[in-house]
Amino acid sequence: MNGVLNVDKPGGITSHDVVDAVRRITGQRRVGHTGTLDPMATGVLPICIGKATRLSEAIMAGTKDYIAGITFGVETDTQDSTGRILSEEDASYLTKEAVQKALEDFLGAIQQTPPMVSARRYHGRRLYELAREGISIPREARLVRILHLELLEFHPGEHPSAVISVTCSGGTYIRTLVHDVGAVLGCGAHMSSLRRTRVACFTQEAARKLDEIERLALSGQLDAVLIPMTQAVSHLPSVTLNQQEAGRVKHGQPPREWAGEVPDDAQRVALIGPEGALLAIARVEKAPSKDGVVLKPYTVLVE
Repeated sequence: MNGVLNVDKPGGITSHDVVDAVRRITGQRRVGHTGTLDPMATGVLPICIGKATRLSEAIMAGTKDYIAGITFGVETDTQDSTGRILSEEDASYLTKEAVQKALEDFLGAIQQTPPMVSARRYHGRRLYELAREGISIPREARLVRILHLELLEFHPGEHPSAVISVTCSGGTYIRTLVHDVGAVLGCGAHMSSLRRTRVACFTQEAARKLDEIERLALSGQLDAVLIPMTQAVSHLPSVTLNQQEAGRVKHGQPPREWAGEVPDDAQRVALIGPEGALLAIARVEKAPSKDGVVLKPYTVLVE
Protein backbone atom coordinates (compact mmCIF):
# COMPACT_ATOMS: atom_id res chain seq x y z
CA MET A 1 0.00 0.00 0.00
CA ASN A 2 1.52 3.29 -1.16
CA GLY A 3 -0.25 6.63 -0.92
CA VAL A 4 -1.44 9.41 1.38
CA LEU A 5 -4.53 9.67 3.58
CA ASN A 6 -5.88 13.17 4.16
CA VAL A 7 -6.88 12.89 7.82
CA ASP A 8 -8.99 15.44 9.69
CA LYS A 9 -7.20 15.35 13.04
CA PRO A 10 -9.46 15.80 16.07
CA GLY A 11 -8.42 17.85 19.07
CA GLY A 12 -7.00 16.24 22.18
CA ILE A 13 -4.66 13.74 20.53
CA THR A 14 -1.14 14.01 19.15
CA SER A 15 -0.10 13.69 15.53
CA HIS A 16 1.71 10.49 16.50
CA ASP A 17 -1.56 9.13 17.92
CA VAL A 18 -3.02 9.57 14.43
CA VAL A 19 -0.07 7.69 12.93
CA ASP A 20 -0.63 4.85 15.39
CA ALA A 21 -4.34 4.75 14.53
CA VAL A 22 -3.61 4.54 10.81
CA ARG A 23 -1.09 1.75 11.42
CA ARG A 24 -3.76 -0.18 13.32
CA ILE A 25 -6.46 0.46 10.73
CA THR A 26 -4.35 -0.39 7.67
CA GLY A 27 -2.02 -3.01 9.11
CA GLN A 28 0.89 -1.10 7.58
CA ARG A 29 4.07 -0.31 9.52
CA ARG A 30 5.57 2.30 7.20
CA VAL A 31 3.36 5.22 8.21
CA GLY A 32 4.31 8.82 8.96
CA HIS A 33 2.79 12.29 9.19
CA THR A 34 3.78 15.43 7.33
CA GLY A 35 4.28 18.00 10.06
CA THR A 36 3.16 18.02 13.68
CA LEU A 37 -0.17 19.48 14.69
CA ASP A 38 -0.35 20.29 18.40
CA PRO A 39 -2.79 18.19 20.46
CA MET A 40 -5.16 21.16 20.84
CA ALA A 41 -5.19 21.76 17.07
CA THR A 42 -7.55 20.18 14.55
CA GLY A 43 -7.63 19.83 10.80
CA VAL A 44 -5.65 18.61 7.84
CA LEU A 45 -2.91 16.10 8.66
CA PRO A 46 -1.68 14.15 5.60
CA ILE A 47 -0.58 10.65 6.60
CA CYS A 48 1.89 8.92 4.28
CA ILE A 49 1.85 5.14 3.85
CA GLY A 50 4.47 2.82 2.32
CA LYS A 51 6.76 4.42 -0.24
CA ALA A 52 4.82 7.66 0.17
CA THR A 53 6.56 8.19 3.54
CA ARG A 54 9.49 9.39 1.44
CA LEU A 55 7.32 12.28 0.20
CA SER A 56 6.87 13.82 3.67
CA GLU A 57 9.50 16.51 3.15
CA ALA A 58 8.09 17.56 -0.24
CA ILE A 59 4.57 17.80 1.17
CA MET A 60 5.69 19.67 4.32
CA ALA A 61 7.49 22.20 2.13
CA GLY A 62 4.18 23.26 0.60
CA THR A 63 2.23 26.28 1.82
CA LYS A 64 -0.41 25.91 4.54
CA ASP A 65 -3.69 27.59 5.52
CA TYR A 66 -4.88 28.06 9.11
CA ILE A 67 -7.75 29.55 11.07
CA ALA A 68 -6.54 30.69 14.49
CA GLY A 69 -8.22 32.14 17.55
CA ILE A 70 -6.46 34.84 19.59
CA THR A 71 -6.93 36.07 23.15
CA PHE A 72 -5.32 39.45 23.81
CA GLY A 73 -4.04 40.64 27.17
CA VAL A 74 -2.88 37.21 28.37
CA GLU A 75 0.54 35.66 27.70
CA THR A 76 1.38 32.01 28.44
CA ASP A 77 4.61 30.01 28.53
CA THR A 78 3.48 27.86 25.57
CA GLN A 79 2.06 30.77 23.56
CA ASP A 80 -1.31 28.96 23.52
CA SER A 81 -4.20 28.27 25.89
CA THR A 82 -2.64 25.06 27.29
CA GLY A 83 0.20 26.90 29.02
CA ARG A 84 0.83 28.59 32.35
CA ILE A 85 -0.17 32.26 32.45
CA LEU A 86 2.90 34.53 32.55
CA SER A 87 1.17 37.91 32.43
CA GLU A 88 -2.35 39.28 32.32
CA GLU A 89 -3.61 42.80 31.78
CA ASP A 90 -6.70 44.75 30.81
CA ALA A 91 -6.63 45.15 27.02
CA SER A 92 -10.10 46.67 26.67
CA TYR A 93 -8.54 49.67 24.91
CA LEU A 94 -7.68 47.47 21.91
CA THR A 95 -9.61 48.19 18.71
CA LYS A 96 -10.28 46.20 15.55
CA GLU A 97 -8.42 48.84 13.55
CA ALA A 98 -5.31 48.51 15.73
CA VAL A 99 -5.27 44.73 15.28
CA GLN A 100 -5.69 45.03 11.52
CA LYS A 101 -2.79 47.48 11.34
CA ALA A 102 -0.56 45.22 13.44
CA LEU A 103 -1.31 42.23 11.22
CA GLU A 104 -0.15 44.18 8.16
CA ASP A 105 3.35 44.37 9.65
CA PHE A 106 3.65 40.57 9.45
CA LEU A 107 2.87 40.13 5.76
CA GLY A 108 5.73 38.89 3.58
CA ALA A 109 9.09 37.50 4.65
CA ILE A 110 9.61 37.75 8.43
CA GLN A 111 12.07 36.40 11.00
CA GLN A 112 10.48 34.03 13.50
CA THR A 113 12.07 32.38 16.54
CA PRO A 114 10.72 28.83 17.12
CA PRO A 115 9.02 28.42 20.50
CA MET A 116 10.51 26.16 23.17
CA VAL A 117 7.35 24.07 23.16
CA SER A 118 7.83 22.69 19.66
CA ALA A 119 8.85 19.48 17.92
CA ARG A 120 12.16 20.86 16.68
CA ARG A 121 15.23 18.96 17.85
CA TYR A 122 18.24 20.10 19.88
CA HIS A 123 21.07 17.56 20.22
CA GLY A 124 18.65 14.75 19.45
CA ARG A 125 15.92 15.85 21.85
CA ARG A 126 12.63 17.59 21.11
CA LEU A 127 12.45 21.15 22.39
CA TYR A 128 9.16 20.43 24.17
CA GLU A 129 10.92 17.68 26.18
CA LEU A 130 13.50 20.20 27.38
CA ALA A 131 10.77 22.74 28.11
CA ARG A 132 8.98 20.24 30.37
CA GLU A 133 12.19 19.99 32.40
CA GLY A 134 12.36 23.76 32.74
CA ILE A 135 15.25 24.04 30.30
CA SER A 136 15.35 26.88 27.79
CA ILE A 137 17.96 27.10 25.06
CA PRO A 138 18.80 29.86 22.57
CA ARG A 139 16.97 29.39 19.25
CA GLU A 140 17.96 31.00 16.00
CA ALA A 141 15.35 33.05 14.19
CA ARG A 142 14.30 31.59 10.86
CA LEU A 143 12.93 33.22 7.73
CA VAL A 144 9.28 32.34 7.10
CA ARG A 145 6.73 33.81 4.72
CA ILE A 146 3.25 35.02 5.55
CA LEU A 147 1.44 35.10 2.22
CA HIS A 148 -2.02 36.05 3.48
CA LEU A 149 -3.17 37.36 6.85
CA GLU A 150 -6.75 38.46 7.43
CA LEU A 151 -8.74 39.47 10.49
CA LEU A 152 -12.02 37.54 10.28
CA GLU A 153 -13.53 38.46 13.66
CA PHE A 154 -12.84 40.85 16.53
CA HIS A 155 -14.68 40.89 19.86
CA PRO A 156 -13.86 43.70 22.34
CA GLY A 157 -13.63 43.21 26.09
CA GLU A 158 -11.15 43.10 28.97
CA HIS A 159 -9.37 40.34 27.07
CA PRO A 160 -10.45 40.90 23.47
CA SER A 161 -10.63 37.90 21.17
CA ALA A 162 -10.11 37.61 17.45
CA VAL A 163 -10.06 35.07 14.65
CA ILE A 164 -7.53 35.27 11.82
CA SER A 165 -6.87 33.34 8.63
CA VAL A 166 -3.26 32.69 7.65
CA THR A 167 -1.53 31.36 4.55
CA CYS A 168 2.13 30.72 5.21
CA SER A 169 5.25 28.83 4.21
CA GLY A 170 6.20 25.53 5.76
CA GLY A 171 7.92 25.85 9.14
CA THR A 172 5.78 28.77 10.35
CA TYR A 173 4.55 28.62 13.95
CA ILE A 174 1.11 30.18 14.25
CA ARG A 175 1.43 30.31 18.06
CA THR A 176 4.53 32.42 17.68
CA LEU A 177 2.89 34.63 15.06
CA VAL A 178 0.04 35.33 17.51
CA HIS A 179 2.51 35.96 20.36
CA ASP A 180 4.49 38.39 18.22
CA VAL A 181 1.33 40.26 17.16
CA GLY A 182 0.47 40.66 20.85
CA ALA A 183 3.97 41.99 21.53
CA VAL A 184 3.64 44.59 18.76
CA LEU A 185 0.31 45.72 20.22
CA GLY A 186 1.88 45.97 23.67
CA CYS A 187 -0.73 43.88 25.48
CA GLY A 188 0.48 40.32 24.89
CA ALA A 189 -1.58 37.54 23.36
CA HIS A 190 -1.86 33.79 23.06
CA MET A 191 -3.42 31.40 20.57
CA SER A 192 -6.76 30.10 21.85
CA SER A 193 -7.60 27.71 18.99
CA LEU A 194 -6.11 26.43 15.75
CA ARG A 195 -7.48 24.61 12.73
CA ARG A 196 -5.34 23.75 9.72
CA THR A 197 -7.47 23.93 6.59
CA ARG A 198 -4.88 23.09 3.93
CA VAL A 199 -1.45 21.54 3.50
CA ALA A 200 -0.08 21.88 -0.05
CA CYS A 201 -2.79 20.23 -2.20
CA PHE A 202 -4.62 18.62 0.76
CA THR A 203 -7.78 20.53 1.77
CA GLN A 204 -10.15 20.27 4.72
CA GLU A 205 -13.06 19.68 2.33
CA ALA A 206 -11.48 16.39 1.25
CA ALA A 207 -10.17 15.38 4.70
CA ARG A 208 -11.63 12.28 6.37
CA LYS A 209 -12.13 11.56 10.05
CA LEU A 210 -10.43 8.51 11.53
CA ASP A 211 -13.68 6.63 12.17
CA GLU A 212 -14.70 7.07 8.52
CA ILE A 213 -11.29 5.84 7.36
CA GLU A 214 -11.70 2.79 9.62
CA ARG A 215 -15.16 2.02 8.20
CA LEU A 216 -13.80 2.24 4.65
CA ALA A 217 -10.90 -0.06 5.55
CA LEU A 218 -13.21 -2.65 7.10
CA SER A 219 -15.39 -2.65 3.98
CA GLY A 220 -12.38 -2.93 1.64
CA GLN A 221 -12.91 0.58 0.20
CA LEU A 222 -9.83 2.34 1.53
CA ASP A 223 -8.51 2.85 -2.01
CA ALA A 224 -11.37 5.33 -2.50
CA VAL A 225 -9.63 7.82 -0.18
CA LEU A 226 -5.97 6.76 -0.55
CA ILE A 227 -4.36 9.52 -2.62
CA PRO A 228 -1.82 8.25 -5.20
CA MET A 229 1.73 9.53 -4.85
CA THR A 230 1.62 11.51 -8.10
CA GLN A 231 -1.47 13.39 -6.92
CA ALA A 232 0.03 13.89 -3.45
CA VAL A 233 2.74 16.15 -4.91
CA SER A 234 0.52 17.93 -7.43
CA HIS A 235 1.41 21.23 -5.72
CA LEU A 236 4.90 20.86 -7.22
CA PRO A 237 5.75 21.67 -10.83
CA SER A 238 6.35 18.49 -12.82
CA VAL A 239 8.15 17.35 -15.94
CA THR A 240 7.74 14.13 -17.92
CA LEU A 241 10.63 11.87 -18.88
CA ASN A 242 11.01 9.34 -21.68
CA GLN A 243 12.01 5.75 -20.98
CA GLN A 244 15.74 6.39 -21.36
CA GLU A 245 15.77 9.37 -18.98
CA ALA A 246 13.57 7.48 -16.54
CA GLY A 247 16.30 4.83 -16.42
CA ARG A 248 18.88 7.47 -15.47
CA VAL A 249 16.66 8.75 -12.65
CA LYS A 250 16.20 5.18 -11.37
CA HIS A 251 19.95 5.18 -10.65
CA GLY A 252 19.85 8.64 -9.05
CA GLN A 253 21.22 10.49 -12.08
CA PRO A 254 19.77 13.81 -13.30
CA PRO A 255 17.73 13.60 -16.52
CA ARG A 256 19.35 15.23 -19.54
CA GLU A 257 16.07 16.18 -21.17
CA TRP A 258 12.39 16.35 -20.28
CA ALA A 259 9.00 17.56 -21.47
CA GLY A 260 7.54 20.49 -19.56
CA GLU A 261 8.60 23.82 -18.11
CA VAL A 262 10.50 24.40 -14.87
CA PRO A 263 9.34 27.71 -13.31
CA ASP A 264 12.11 30.19 -12.51
CA ASP A 265 11.28 30.15 -8.79
CA ALA A 266 10.92 26.36 -8.49
CA GLN A 267 12.97 24.64 -5.79
CA ARG A 268 11.60 21.12 -6.25
CA VAL A 269 10.17 19.30 -9.27
CA ALA A 270 8.26 16.04 -9.56
CA LEU A 271 9.77 13.73 -12.18
CA ILE A 272 7.03 11.75 -13.95
CA GLY A 273 7.68 8.62 -16.00
CA PRO A 274 6.38 7.92 -19.52
CA GLU A 275 3.41 5.99 -18.08
CA GLY A 276 2.45 8.71 -15.61
CA ALA A 277 3.99 7.26 -12.45
CA LEU A 278 5.94 9.42 -10.00
CA LEU A 279 9.61 8.48 -10.33
CA ALA A 280 11.33 10.95 -8.02
CA ILE A 281 11.45 14.40 -6.46
CA ALA A 282 14.35 16.50 -7.73
CA ARG A 283 16.01 19.66 -6.49
CA VAL A 284 16.32 22.46 -9.01
CA GLU A 285 19.86 23.78 -9.33
CA LYS A 286 21.22 26.38 -11.72
CA ALA A 287 23.50 24.91 -14.38
CA PRO A 288 24.46 25.32 -18.06
CA SER A 289 21.90 22.74 -19.22
CA LYS A 290 18.41 22.75 -20.64
CA ASP A 291 16.53 25.83 -19.39
CA GLY A 292 19.67 26.70 -17.40
CA VAL A 293 18.87 24.18 -14.67
CA VAL A 294 19.76 20.67 -13.61
CA LEU A 295 17.21 18.46 -11.87
CA LYS A 296 18.97 16.44 -9.16
CA PRO A 297 16.85 13.54 -7.83
CA TYR A 298 17.01 13.27 -4.03
CA THR A 299 13.95 11.10 -3.36
CA VAL A 300 13.83 8.22 -5.85
CA LEU A 301 10.68 6.10 -5.67
CA VAL A 302 11.37 3.56 -8.45
CA GLU A 303 13.55 0.52 -7.98
